[in-house]
Order: sequence, then structure tokens, then C-alpha cells
Amino acid sequence: ERRWVPAVDIFEDEDKHVVEVELAGMKAEDVDIEVDDGVLTLKGERKSTREAEDEGYKVSERIFGSFTRSFRLPETVDVENISADLQDGVLRLELPKREAKKPMKIKLK
Repeated sequence: ERRWVPAVDIFEDEDKHVVEVELAGMKAEDVDIEVDDGVLTLKGERKSTREAEDEGYKVSERIFGSFTRSFRLPETVDVENISADLQDGVLRLELPKREAKKPMKIKLK
């Protein structure tokens, strides 16, 4: 029995981190996205559309079932403004970066 783990691409630019997850055949209601204590967790289930007892010869290379993927987020991510979109079988999460904190100058008296 094979376990299904969707493929993930992660990249970043100046303004954001981007996570793209391959979820062919899944709908938005099949996926849960959560951020807790700096960890992004994706959970879902891809269900088979075929009957278990089809007549005749059957070949099935696609993997179905539930999955969980978790990723530790950099401290620079603005978790309040994460956006997610599922289109053409690809879940795209955009994780905007917060403005970098500037060092605080302390004056001597």
C-alpha cells in the first residue's frame, strides 16, 4: 500500500513566501489549512471516484487517501494576511512578509 504525499514547491521573493501544493482532483472543501504557533499545516483527503469492484481489468496508478503536511514558518511571515487559492489542481498559498524591525537606538544620558 502506497501512502499519498502531495508534491510541494516553496519559493520566496522580496515581499512574500509562496507554497504551491499539487492537489489534482481535489476541491477547496477537501483541504484544511491551519497556522498554529508558527507551523503551517495542510490536511486533506483525495477520494477515489471509481467503484472498488469494477468489472474487467483495472489499472490504477493514482494514489488516494488522506494526507498531512506541516512546515515551520519563518518569523518574518505575516500570518494574519496569508492567502490561499486552489486553481487547476494547484493550491497556492501566499505568505506575505512583515516589515523588518529596525534596530532601536538608545541614547545615553
